[in-house]
Parts: sequence; structure tokens; C-alpha cells
Amino acid sequence: MKKLIATILSFILLLAGLGMVFANGNYIQVYDNGIFSCQRELLIYGPRNIGDITSTSYTFNLERCIVKPISLSGVCYDSSVEPAVNLGQCEYMLSNYNCELIYDNFELLVYYNGSGTITVNGRNFDTSEYKSPIPFLLHDSQEYDTEPRTFEQIPSSITISADGDFNTEGFGIILERQCCWGCVKKSLPPAILYPKLDIESFNVAGGPSVIRDGKVLSAFQMLPGSQQVSLQVENRGFFTQNDARVRFEGLPVGVVVNVTPETQTIKAHNLGTYSGTFTVGSNVPSGTYQVTMVAFSPQGVFDRITFNLVVP
Repeated sequence: MKKLIATILSFILLLAGLGMVFANGNYIQVYDNGIFSCQRELLIYGPRNIGDITSTSYTFNLERCIVKPISLSGVCYDSSVEPAVNLGQCEYMLSNYNCELIYDNFELLVYYNGSGTITVNGRNFDTSEYKSPIPFLLHDSQEYDTEPRTFEQIPSSITISADGDFNTEGFGIILERQCCWGCVKKSLPPAILYPKLDIESFNVAGGPSVIRDGKVLSAFQMLPGSQQVSLQVENRGFFTQNDARVRFEGLPVGVVVNVTPETQTIKAHNLGTYSGTFTVGSNVPSGTYQVTMVAFSPQGVFDRITFNLVVP
């Protein structure tokens, strides 16, 4: 997630520097019985001057994406085959589709001229550390991120103020919204529109199964040293998941896990297999620790299973 957020923030800043902020990036992934699409919309452009925010703060509301659009347009890709085939520009009328809003976010640029502190929804940003424009990402996420320019929950409004030696006529903002929907034809039975990844198994090389069929069977016992394990997740959803990942939470100090590959593509109703290497340091105290295996993507967490790690 951190890598994705850093990439988005860098991309926003790059486009701003090129004078090409928020280029049209609408696309539609076409499958046999449905579509997945992300649409970008420039809500505030210019940048819009927001007045002297050193004396009076500037507040504006964030309008969330609608549940179901009337139509979707953009560059279409036939994603029923690999690699996906570019079909060119197309448009889908959605009267015969059931749609679900999967993900939305806002990308904000704050412009200034001068030096001091810019405050966005109570968070302070020293201009000696952040050049103009300062990029922000606002999205709903179950993961905490240490990057202060990332907001893990989309607020109903944004308030911006400043304190310092600024050109009072040099403040401005640009705001873009991205909405992503999954849609299936109404003739189909209800289905999970976005890929639903479930943890399937955790097997110790030459040892017992810790997790099988999504259920914990035994504790994971490990002496100081290294141990290879095999991890599997299953895509029970309708669409191919292009960025499926696995991590572990709650590890005691001195225990690390390396999972490979870092990310992979898993087709609908298929398994993804990962290799994991657990390393327990010699100074890890004996005991039983609760560790959680997490299946996730940059859009959020799909599944969690907690098991016991026993260090004799």
C-alpha cells in the first residue's frame, strides 16, 4: 500500500510540474459477463485561487461517487484473454447491468508562494519539507500509513489554512476524483463483483498444515533459525485480481517473514501460491504468539486468519 501511495503522490506532482495535471485516465476492463472501470473527473481545476488563507481558512465539500452511473466510457481492454487487448475508445450504457461502487479516492494539489506552515484538516506541513504544489491522497483504507499526505478515510470536507511569510494571492487548489465500478449483466445470478480473495492454506515444508481450507488446524512451531512454508489464497470472485498480496501481522520482535512473489495475478476461481521464509532470531523469548495472515491488495484487505506461533 505504501508503495502505491508513494507512486500516486509522485505521479500527481510530476503531472503538475509538466502542466498536465490529471490527464484523462478512464479505462474499462471487459470480461465475458461483466466490466470493471475506473473513471477520473477533474472537480476543481486552474488551480483555483482560494484567497488569503493566512487570515481566513478555506473550506470545501467532497462529493462522493454515485452508486451507479448511467454510462461508462474510456479506453477498453479485452481482459478475458492474457495479455489484455486494447480495443480503443468505447462506451457502455449500463441499463442492463448491475453495478457496485468498488473504490473511490480524491487527489488534491495545494499551491502556495512563500514559506511557513500549510494546514490541511488539522495536519501541519512545513513548506521547507514540501514544495509547491503539495499532493494529497484521500481514500478509504483499513491500513494505517505513516505518510502524512495520505488520509485513510475520506472526510466530508477539506479545510485549508496557512501561517507564515506567504504571498496572500498565491494560494490555489486542484482536485480530482476517481471512481471505480464493477458491473455484471442483469441476466446473471448475483456474484461478487470485485475479486474476493480467501486464505486457503498455510503448509510447513516437511511438516503439518497450519491452515487448510481456510481453517486453522494447528499451531506453527518453530525453533530459532529459518523455515520454508507454502501459502495459498483463492480468488472466489468474478474478475481477475491483478495485485494479490500476502503479509503477516503481530510478529514478535526478532521474527521476520519474506514472502515471494511480492504480488501476482490470480484469475477468477483460481489459486495463487506464495513461498514464505520465516526467520526466528536467537534472542526471541520462548512463548506463544498470535500472528495474523492477511490477504490483501492496494484497494484493501480481503481476508485475515489468526494462528499461534510457538517458539519452544
